[in-house]
Amino acid sequence: MKNYWIQNFGIPYIAIVIIIRLARSHQILRRLTISDYPGVDPAEFSKWRQLAIQANDAFLWTCCALLLIGIVMLIYVSLGNIDIHGILLIVCMFVGFIGGAVGTVKKSKADKLGFTAGIKRPHERC
Repeated sequence: MKNYWIQNFGIPYIAIVIIIRLARSHQILRRLTISDYPGVDPAEFSKWRQLAIQANDAFLWTCCALLLIGIVMLIYVSLGNIDIHGILLIVCMFVGFIGGAVGTVKKSKADKLGFTAGIKRPHERC
């Protein structure tokens, strides 16, 4: 029963879904121009866009690292090396915490700057 749970661990599957979502968000942020936000100071828009892209990239790279670690974990488990999965789980938690913290700080700065400048993310415009 323990081997079944470990072999079907969901980190790679969850990471793939999140990576697809973040990659789409990255494309949307890259395509934004100052003409999409009339009345916003170009310097503030540029700073906001850069922070938003950096936050998105931090989350994206964290998910890519978790995907890679999850795949390595599945390979080790399938080879019968179950003793290493504990170390990989700790690494997953560490990578997830650090990447999530960096992304959250950047996103918070971008949201604060966007709020003061009157910028809304594309999905918030409706």
